Amino acid sequence: MRTPVRTITRRGAGSRSGRWGVWVVLLLGLAPWPALGQRLRPLSPRPENYRSPQRFALEIKFGPYLPAVDSSPGLGDRHPFADVFGSPTVSNNVVTKLNPPSARLLTTVEFDWQFWHGFGSLGVGASVGIMRRTARALAYGDGGVICVDAVNSAPCTRSGDRTAFSVLPLTLELIYRFDVLAKRWRVPLVPYLKGGIAYYLWWAENANGLAGFREPNGAVDRAIGGTWGLVAHPGLAFLLDIIDPAAAQVMDAELGINHVYVFAELNYGWINGFNSKEKIVLSHLTWNAGLAFEF
Repeated sequence: MRTPVRTITRRGAGSRSGRWGVWVVLLLGLAPWPALGQRLRPLSPRPENYRSPQRFALEIKFGPYLPAVDSSPGLGDRHPFADVFGSPTVSNNVVTKLNPPSARLLTTVEFDWQFWHGFGSLGVGASVGIMRRTARALAYGDGGVICVDAVNSAPCTRSGDRTAFSVLPLTLELIYRFDVLAKRWRVPLVPYLKGGIAYYLWWAENANGLAGFREPNGAVDRAIGGTWGLVAHPGLAFLLDIIDPAAAQVMDAELGINHVYVFAELNYGWINGFNSKEKIVLSHLTWNAGLAFEF
């Protein structure tokens, strides 16, 4: 019994490290090894064919938009939209020619619910967009009549105030995507077709806020309204997953984003209140381009 005592005593400072070593061994022996092992074990990679459930899609898209306001019933030979928002040719501070207005940017956000996946996918989508354009207001000529051209030598000038016209398209569409080639054979092209009903809300503003028109009976008709119609959006999407499959797999596993597309589509709108004679025509034939995320 003495020999171990002498041995420990001889080590001196080393005995402390020996005791610390014993405590470390005891603590590690009491540690919850299964839990610690789970924390230290590297995450097992997802299988290459892993896909999280997919039910929805989100799109953000942009495109030019020029509504056919001047084709509205009852205008005859008048063209108030082109008069206000056209590009004027000015000579001696007088508008001698009004060039046709150019398109303005239409920004749209769309959300889809894909309720069927088989030979392609079927879904229902709702979207909202916004287009706003401004111009210097036309000045008034003799007799308080707005001068829109150089007819009868009326003084045609622009005032210092600005006028604005805004359109808020709302759509509800049925959507079919032919993604069979992309999912089965890795062909990254996905053609699709959208079509449905639309309601385009519009309003006009001046320096005092919402513009208005005074009727012959004295009532004020505010410059705000909406027009029903139909829309169609055939398009073609390119699957970006093929560029970096590993990154696409990580986005799916970590964020639940199944696929990312870049796309371009035709943007056709038959927006005339179903041939109503009392609605402003906001029809158009243009295009959109943007990004889509399926999740």
